[in-house]
Amino acid sequence: MAEGTRAASVYSLLPSSPLLFENMSPTNFMVDQSPVGLEAGYTWASDRYRNVFAATAQVTNGDNDDGSEAIALTNRGGKDVSLNLDWWYAPESGITFLEYYGSKDLTQNAGLANQFTYHPTIRRQGLFGNYMFFNNVDALGGYLHSRDDWQSMAGVSGGYFTGNDFFGELNYYIVPGLALSGRYDILHQHIDGIGATGIHDWTAAVNKNLTRSGNIVTGLGYSYLTGRDPLAGAKSSTWRVQADIMFNF
Repeated sequence: MAEGTRAASVYSLLPSSPLLFENMSPTNFMVDQSPVGLEAGYTWASDRYRNVFAATAQVTNGDNDDGSEAIALTNRGGKDVSLNLDWWYAPESGITFLEYYGSKDLTQNAGLANQFTYHPTIRRQGLFGNYMFFNNVDALGGYLHSRDDWQSMAGVSGGYFTGNDFFGELNYYIVPGLALSGRYDILHQHIDGIGATGIHDWTAAVNKNLTRSGNIVTGLGYSYLTGRDPLAGAKSSTWRVQADIMFNF
């Protein structure tokens, strides 16, 4: 799903991608997935590739109840559709617009006496962009709006799950092969009849090439996440230190 300019990519110099791509919604849906379907696109480039425009459309099977991709044929009666519009500028900067519309089965109150299944419509609209300053400072940011049908009781429409989620990131390339990165994520989410909540995440990292070719990269990152779950309402916080090494051949 998340393809296009750097701000709309799930790849990151930090230990994890922005929360709005990876965070599972209460309807068991997230943007960072690999659905099975058909994709078609068109790309136009100006002289010397100073401006590039691309449009990509997908028709897919969508998701299973648990949020995993529907690999086999499904009898849900409909397909999910998505659209990416990308514009790159000269060529280190760009803007991406994302539209997603679909539906899925969802089991509510699983394992309880009042368990039931309903069929929410899933909607996502996002706008992402990045701009490179001085050839060594990359500023990225993104916004994602969510609006999914919601039911708490069988046969009774409960309104919607909505989300207005943001991230801002800065990558500073000190010298070739050495980069510092920082990002702030904030998720504003609300379920009608249950209430609103927010999740905040601060992340910082340093990455260093160990070889001149850049095929071996080591990284050290720290993140601190705090917030309240939109469904259970439970507040929690956690921190993580992560060190890794990546080999590219």
